Amino acid sequence: MEKEVLLIKIRNNIQLHYPEIDTLIDELTPCLIQSITGETFSTEVKPVNKLDLKKINVINGWNPFDWGIYLERPNFVLKKLLVKNDDIIQGLVAYEIKDGWVELNLVESAPWNIGTNKDFIGVGGHLFAIACKASFDLGLKGIPLFMRSQS
Repeated sequence: MEKEVLLIKIRNNIQLHYPEIDTLIDELTPCLIQSITGETFSTEVKPVNKLDLKKINVINGWNPFDWGIYLERPNFVLKKLLVKNDDIIQGLVAYEIKDGWVELNLVESAPWNIGTNKDFIGVGGHLFAIACKASFDLGLKGIPLFMRSQS
């Protein structure tokens, strides 16, 4: 039986000259699942800092987004998804806390978590869940807003 796959396209609404991102929600999992072994790994979510930004670049396979703008703007939150007790970033999510909602601005799985040979299954779902949790924590029903691609 084939799994149903949901593909969500998000356009970076701050810097429109960058392309849209395809973030695959391959599976909704309570933990990340290592593709090769099927072993599960607990995760943790932490704020991104300036040192992290040095690792998130085109040379390391990431898209050419300026993630640093989210550290500089008020009401924006930039989070990284990690395997617990590991400092390798598995994915990133940026959202803005608005008056009455959380707006999801940008989501990106690490380059090694994209495609058929990805390291971990479940990264996309976890990234969206981070924004949902932020909405819950603010008493906003856990439903973030995002703009769909027009293509």
